Parts: sequence; C-alpha cells; structure tokens
Amino acid sequence: MVISTQVVERPFGGKDMKVKIGYAGQDIVTRILSIRGELDYRNADNLLVQFAILLDSGAKSLIIDLSKVKSLSDDGLSALNKGYLMFQEKNGSIIVVCPNSRIRWDFENTGLDDVFEIVGTIEDALQIIERWRKEVVMAL
Repeated sequence: MVISTQVVERPFGGKDMKVKIGYAGQDIVTRILSIRGELDYRNADNLLVQFAILLDSGAKSLIIDLSKVKSLSDDGLSALNKGYLMFQEKNGSIIVVCPNSRIRWDFENTGLDDVFEIVGTIEDALQIIERWRKEVVMAL
C-alpha cells in the first residue's frame, strides 16, 4: 500500500515537536500521524486536540509513527493512552510504530505495550489494518 504524499507538517506544541499527517494511499479513513522530537508535558495537551480533529475528520484507524521521537515522558504516554481511548469510543483503532527500543521500553515499563499494537514499520501497521478489515468482512 502506497502512502499518500498529501501531508501537513507544522510545529506542534512548541519547537520541540512536529507532526506530519498523511493518508494511507486511497484509504480515506486511515491516517498516519508522524511525530518528530520530544513528546512531553509541553505538547501532550495539543496532541489530544489533534486526536479530536482526526476523529472529527472521519479517521477510523490511526497509525502513530514514533520513529523520529527523541524522548517520551509520562505526560506523552498519558496523552497517547487518552487518544487510544478516544478512538476506542468511536470504534476506531490505533497502531504505534516504534522501532526505537528505548522508546518502546517506556511502553513496556508502564504496561501500555498490552494496550497498543506496537510494530516496527509503517508497512507492518498497514498490513495489520488490512488484516483487521478482512476479519471484519469475513465476520459479516
């Protein structure tokens, strides 16, 4: 599956974090939120706003790409968990891309690796979403 080049990149929550939002090919309900920099108390609330905007725009599946995140605080983890709950309330799903073992340890240390589906690449995340869709269709 090809990732669309239609992206928006902007400073978000200060100079220490930037986000890029993209679509997964022709899939209009899957969004890719790429975060770069530090995810901490300075920008965690802004991330929650972004989750709400994505849900309001029709997103059902969200891939959060943390491959360029330098640091992740408890506030950042809390914001990610709240975003997960927001998507769950709307029958949506979130997959986290986290190839960095240091950042992944933060999820494991807090037990959030049991909450989130965590994969190493965006391609892996897209394959999981496709598998989930096939399972839903087969269940009908």
